[in-house]
Amino acid sequence: MYNKLYIFLLLTLVSYTMMAQTKFRIEIEAPSFINDSLIISVPVIKVGLEDIYNLKLDTNANVSYFKKMITTKASVFQVKIQDNNFIEGNFLYPQPVAFQYFDRTSKQISVSSIFFVDSGSFKIFLPKNFNQLDININSPLNNEYTEFKKLITDLYFNNNSNLKTFILSNLEEKESRIGKYIKINTDSYIALWEIISDYTLYGYNSVYLKNLELFSSNIKSQYVYKIVVNRLKADSATIKGNEFPYIKFEGTLELNKEEFKKNSLTFIDFWSITCSPCIREMPELLKMYNKYKSKKIKFISITAESEIDKRIIAKNILNKQNIVWSNYFDYKNQFSTKLGVSAYPLYLLVDQNGYIIEKTYGDLKKIKSILNEKLK
Repeated sequence: MYNKLYIFLLLTLVSYTMMAQTKFRIEIEAPSFINDSLIISVPVIKVGLEDIYNLKLDTNANVSYFKKMITTKASVFQVKIQDNNFIEGNFLYPQPVAFQYFDRTSKQISVSSIFFVDSGSFKIFLPKNFNQLDININSPLNNEYTEFKKLITDLYFNNNSNLKTFILSNLEEKESRIGKYIKINTDSYIALWEIISDYTLYGYNSVYLKNLELFSSNIKSQYVYKIVVNRLKADSATIKGNEFPYIKFEGTLELNKEEFKKNSLTFIDFWSITCSPCIREMPELLKMYNKYKSKKIKFISITAESEIDKRIIAKNILNKQNIVWSNYFDYKNQFSTKLGVSAYPLYLLVDQNGYIIEKTYGDLKKIKSILNEKLK
């Protein structure tokens, strides 16, 4: 029995080590950017899903973490381009990335098309203008991605001939096609990441969870899958009409049914010190507070940060903006996780019985409209 247990543990350790040490090596040829810097990262990172982008690059004099994103947990790297450029690293599971460049003269940002980090060695050439440039890598994963895109290309259209921007015309149809694709390709990381991309760009949709159920047990066992499913379930549980979850803050501070009963309505502002729109809207929040405070409407702000130094910054911002109502800190990310937060600022209205009557990202007009209607 002990021998069998030892063999099992050994095989598990070997399997995990092999997965953790999946290596890749990319040679970058970019003569137009000598002594300048490029960013390699996923183009758009959804709030709350930073952890799933755990690509690791070997850092050196020319490869480093991008300083502006150092506070996030996502994998964002800066590469200083030389005559010879090699980036090496490893990953736990395949994930999408793209090259980005900010032109300080024209103030324009170039973003290449997405490609997938795959095991092996590859070479990439980047011309001076690589915005939306297709990165062609001959690897199993990227070859699958090329074929996969053909299934959904007709669902996108370009509304500006001068810009390479494409708009999705029908999300439901796209997800229907993805579902059919997964049924045949149950181990497809390409399909998994496309669902994550749609969730990031277009917000919650119940069809994502339906499609995720179609994947193999192998995909379902992966960290990225579990995190995304949990976030989607949190979103599903906290849409309008559902009960607000119990939230525990530090000490005796908490949000529960008893707290909501004390007021006719509770307005909640979830914000971050890194979110400029959050801070920009605070004067408007103050006007709302002064207008509605006599109507038994309680205002609560919840700051995403919980570290001591960031709390100090948050308190200074609140004081400067003359915010006088209660501000809590998201202790152990309970609020962010249970509410499925995907962006800042998040505004919520909760009724006296503890049910969510509105959940919106940054739309104060909608919040004020509902408040005025409720008060008639």
